[in-house]
Amino acid sequence: MGEDVIVAHRLMKNQIQTDEYILISDALLAKYKGVVSSDTIEGMQSKKGHITVDHLGEICFQYLFFNSQNSGN
Repeated sequence: MGEDVIVAHRLMKNQIQTDEYILISDALLAKYKGVVSSDTIEGMQSKKGHITVDHLGEICFQYLFFNSQNSGN
C-alpha cells in the first residue's frame, strides 16, 4: 500500500484510446537510461503523457503501441 499503489492505480485509469500498449513512467525510464530507449523499443511507436496526483504532483510517462496503426491520444 501507499503512494506507489496510488500512482499505479491512477496510471491504469488513463485516457489512452487503445487497449494494446505498454505504459512506462519517466522515473522508471530514468533508472534504465542507456538500456531502454525512450524513443522506441523494437520499432514500436512512442507517445508521451502525464497524470496529476493530488499530493504527488505531475507523473510523466510514455506509452508504446503494440500496433503502430493504433496511434491513440
